[in-house]
Amino acid sequence: MTGYDLLYISRRGWDDLADRRDVLASATTTHRVFVVEDTVVESSDVPHFKLRRAGGVVIASPALPGDLTPTGQAAVRRALIEQLLALYDVDRFVVWLDSPDGAAGTHQLAPLALIYECTDDPLTSEALISAADVLVLSEPRWSVVEQRVETALQLRP
Repeated sequence: MTGYDLLYISRRGWDDLADRRDVLASATTTHRVFVVEDTVVESSDVPHFKLRRAGGVVIASPALPGDLTPTGQAAVRRALIEQLLALYDVDRFVVWLDSPDGAAGTHQLAPLALIYECTDDPLTSEALISAADVLVLSEPRWSVVEQRVETALQLRP
């Protein structure tokens, strides 16, 4: 089942993802890939994404007003992600999180599968580790991650 898009939600910016850019670029051969960078707080009153491309990867940088509470930021970030998915007509997708922080804006999304890259203390990520369909613990290759996602999707009822 390769008919899905990949939504990588990061606590880092694209320029800080040097260790993942090759993996994500590899995924573009068979999937559309979207990277949602860490949130930028701006003086703008209107939340929005700044969109750009790097090869086949669409990079979305969320810009939020500075007066939002953390709960408000998560809600607005989720709404922006939903707008991004609608803009690109994404309905079948897998979410890859590189931090528990990224999960805050994704609870209402309905991905086919959840990949969690456990780079933090596992004790602080226990709920996310339990919820993940695929757990990445070391430097991944896309072919290995994709195979694990395919297996997880086949095991779903």
